[in-house]
Amino acid sequence: MVRYEPVLATAFDWPILLKLNQQVSRVAFLNHSIDVISNQPILTGYLLIGLLWYIWFESNSKTTKAELLLGLAAAIAAVILSRLLQLMLPTHLRPLHDPMPGFNVPPGIDITTLNGWNSFPSDHACFFFGLVTVIWRRSQVLGLVAP
Repeated sequence: MVRYEPVLATAFDWPILLKLNQQVSRVAFLNHSIDVISNQPILTGYLLIGLLWYIWFESNSKTTKAELLLGLAAAIAAVILSRLLQLMLPTHLRPLHDPMPGFNVPPGIDITTLNGWNSFPSDHACFFFGLVTVIWRRSQVLGLVAP
């Protein structure tokens, strides 16, 4: 595995991560809250898919439905591109797999999780940003949100 650590990671990412990580073992409520929030299905795309369906059924226009399908296809293409970039670009290790002095592994976390998977660019982020773009644009056209 090739290790890639730009100057920005050591000057920007790590200080922020280590500052937040200092709270890991001190505040059990924070650990539990983050665990509960990160495992909520509503935060993994159900809300966005629901909004996409709402716009689909709210509109009677074939053009709008075609644009929604095209936008969904573009979001899926962004995921495929993201995975290709993850395989081709140098590896950006997750903090869990990149030992740094002062980093405490949160309790209950398996350190072998996603071992060997590049963390950038995020395929989930690409898909969700694509969906949000489609939803936002269609909502503006339908007059559901202000332009």
